Amino acid sequence: VNRHDRFETLLQQVRTTALGAYAHQDMPFEQLVEVLKPERHVSHAPLFQVMLVLQNSPMGSLALPDMTLEPMAVDCGIAKFDLALDITEGADQLFARLEYNTDLFDVTTIQRISGHFIRLLQAVTHDPACRIGDLPMLDDDERKQLLLDWNDTADNVAGAKTIHQMFEAQVMQTPDRIAVVCGDAKMTYAELNAKANQLARHLRSLGVGPDIPVGICIQRSPEMVTALIAVLKAGGAYVALDPAYPKERLTLMLADSNPAVLLTQQHLLKDLPTADIATFAVDTEWPTIHHYASNNLDNISQPSNLAYIIYTSGSTGKPKGACLSIAALLNLITWQLRPENKPGHHPSTILQFASLNFDVSFQEIASTLCAGDRLVLIDEFLRKDIEGLRQFIYDTGFQRIFLPNAVLQQFASLPASGNASPHACEIITAGEQLVITDMLTAYVKSLGGQFMYNQYGPSESHVVTQFRLACSEIDQWPDRPPIGRPIANTQIYLLDADLHPVPVGVAGELYIAGDGLARGYLNRPDLTAEKFL
Repeated sequence: VNRHDRFETLLQQVRTTALGAYAHQDMPFEQLVEVLKPERHVSHAPLFQVMLVLQNSPMGSLALPDMTLEPMAVDCGIAKFDLALDITEGADQLFARLEYNTDLFDVTTIQRISGHFIRLLQAVTHDPACRIGDLPMLDDDERKQLLLDWNDTADNVAGAKTIHQMFEAQVMQTPDRIAVVCGDAKMTYAELNAKANQLARHLRSLGVGPDIPVGICIQRSPEMVTALIAVLKAGGAYVALDPAYPKERLTLMLADSNPAVLLTQQHLLKDLPTADIATFAVDTEWPTIHHYASNNLDNISQPSNLAYIIYTSGSTGKPKGACLSIAALLNLITWQLRPENKPGHHPSTILQFASLNFDVSFQEIASTLCAGDRLVLIDEFLRKDIEGLRQFIYDTGFQRIFLPNAVLQQFASLPASGNASPHACEIITAGEQLVITDMLTAYVKSLGGQFMYNQYGPSESHVVTQFRLACSEIDQWPDRPPIGRPIANTQIYLLDADLHPVPVGVAGELYIAGDGLARGYLNRPDLTAEKFL
């Protein structure tokens, strides 16, 4: 069936096919199965699972003296097929009976399917020339539920205009609290803010301002966090460049983004194509900016300006630079800092696990530093040492960890640790389908977990939805938890190929809308126009 065909065309095709089939109506079904030899399965009938029966042959009437006869539906207690629709033609109306497999459908679903079928019939009788793809299935209440009620996420994002202003407000409250820890290195909120201000002033002297890209290619360290905040304070947009990436990929990203400045480390310069780019090595050149003032700069950023450019993996082609605005990330962090989305313990200790090239790193860093919590960075060796990292998490007593599902499953597959110390941890996971196993629930219990949050969102919008799993109900967790409902000021729609909303239970493609959307792809107006409808 082609969705662009008109219904009357489809009706003619069905008529022709049905009449052709009648020429073979005497073929025994058992013989047909024997000839075709379909793959047999105990869960469904061979050849087909849905049947339509139309009884339109005249039925003789049976009259008995002093008696009134009428047909009765008899429930035989078993469904031969997944669905079977039996229609009988009366004198001036049709009588329909829908039989269904209760292992697959509940009565609510069947009632909804019946309503959709009736609306289709009404539509095609009203306009037989209607395109198949335009035939309506939803009534007004269903459309309202799908498009409005389930997307009623409006939430006022009041206060700061930028992320760095949120951070600065926290510095005012807790200047002496430890902000960043990496091995033996520690920085207080006041120290981090002062260094970021000095570096931001240096960046502005080099021409950095709103929507000007600044590359960050720094190994995991307090300097990496300082550089990120400094770029935002200067008004620029940071371009995440993982030092572990192949030189060819870094070359491509630098050529595409063309940053005004590259913040890096001295030992990394030899592997970076920096001939036409101003560079600043944060480990060796820092004394050159000590003369800059360390107080906060005047804000020159607007919510519509860029905050970062993060490149996609390129698994489906050339890597694309997703351009996220300050407004989109401000919405995310404000939502993340809601009381229901924050650990109960305060101040909390938060693990910073993700590479800067993955958008979750921004969520880890900004949601921690804008809340007055402690951010703990790990070096690349520990990050890849699954056994060592799992024990480090036990020993440190994190109140929140952001980990991909794949890493969680690796932790869960390791032998139980005798040194586990439960500490009321919250786990945020994303990246791929969350699968709940006995080993995973045992690991979560060993952490003394309170909640696990299953989040979803592509690079083009960061977090879009969240589903919360309470650890007090861990034995009732579904095997494959859903991705949840849209976050604040975000909408999600399941649409068909003609961009019509699909009914509940019908597969569609996920479309994302709202404040969290990226501005588009860097230097790719054609692809932006194609994907950002």
